[in-house]
Amino acid sequence: MNKATRIAARKLLAEPQADGATLAAALGGVSASRTSDYRKAALQLIEQGYPEHDPDLTTTPAAAAPVTIPGQTEITV
Repeated sequence: MNKATRIAARKLLAEPQADGATLAAALGGVSASRTSDYRKAALQLIEQGYPEHDPDLTTTPAAAAPVTIPGQTEITV
């Protein structure tokens, strides 16, 4: 299972009647034949119990850690 298949599955879960153009747009404008392949794979994935939320597709900003520069000490004014 690749990321494009999971994207297609998420789109189909959100819009079960999504047409080829909608899926192609969600997949970054792939060809009609590739869209059809991804649709088939996504439907199989959904049938197998694809989760409602895919953690691989969720973007959560990482907490910003303090930047340290090796060999440099803290300077206070």
